[in-house]
Amino acid sequence: MTRFLRWRTSQSREESRFLVITMGFMPDFKSFFANAKHIANVSYKPTTAHFTKTLKIVLIGTIIVGALGFIVSTLVNLILTGRI
Repeated sequence: MTRFLRWRTSQSREESRFLVITMGFMPDFKSFFANAKHIANVSYKPTTAHFTKTLKIVLIGTIIVGALGFIVSTLVNLILTGRI
């Protein structure tokens, strides 16, 4: 998809030029791969202790959010059916 914008370089209308703007979903691959390479160079492999600590935190958070969702869902279901 391409859009043309008109911009003036002089006073006359005949000498106006068009600026082409490409509007699409194709990113600039050169800068993308440069950024990806930079991230790969900066990142590091976590130690086993760090990985297990992160895993425990994520699992505990998932269980808490799931339990809260279950409780809210059960309460809403009981209220809508008229049992409370």
